Amino acid sequence: MRLTDITVKSLAPPDRGQKFYRADQPKGFGVRVSQGGTKTFVLVHGIDRKFTTIGRYPVISLQEANGEAKRLLAEITLGKHRPKVITFERALDAFVDTRKEKNRPKTAYETERLLRVNFKALHSKQLADIRAHQITDITDALVKKGTRSLALHAFNAAHTFLRFCAQRHYIDTSPIADTEKPTNNRPRERVLSDDELCTVWHAADELDGHISDIVKLLILTGQRRS
Repeated sequence: MRLTDITVKSLAPPDRGQKFYRADQPKGFGVRVSQGGTKTFVLVHGIDRKFTTIGRYPVISLQEANGEAKRLLAEITLGKHRPKVITFERALDAFVDTRKEKNRPKTAYETERLLRVNFKALHSKQLADIRAHQITDITDALVKKGTRSLALHAFNAAHTFLRFCAQRHYIDTSPIADTEKPTNNRPRERVLSDDELCTVWHAADELDGHISDIVKLLILTGQRRS
């Protein structure tokens, strides 16, 4: 089909799953539309019909996606893989689309949230210009705020994202490939005494339903609710 801005806007989502609308030119270029209405430019290439995500519409325009598809086809033809000019945010869109296909919905959602909320200051920057200290400055600030666990989760999300970017040749290597993770080893200031645990145990008998069993199970195993 002939893709224009008007046709891309009007592409209807499928009743379930995803639908691929193939463009006339360039070969293999098209738009993948999800059941929820998300539209993503992709390029299908190679004997194994590999899908390469270019970017999400309208974050990336049809003209930009078309040009990127032609560049990718040229590199595939020549056997070259050069890092391309792409912002953190656009690479993140491609990463999110891939994670949704590979991870559980809750895992994909949480990883996207960590990257969009905590690294928002980097979204407009060129991915190739981002250095390790710009990532660790953000996670260090989270540690100083007393949110050590959040700092660790945010760092892990960034580590996974940047490794993906290197694999897609958006960058040569991840800037934090060898960077030490934020520590999350802060001892608790206090634990419940045996007498206090007994009090909680007996109080649990008065709770409704399975809540009593859950509380007792947590006491016996020493685990947290989550």
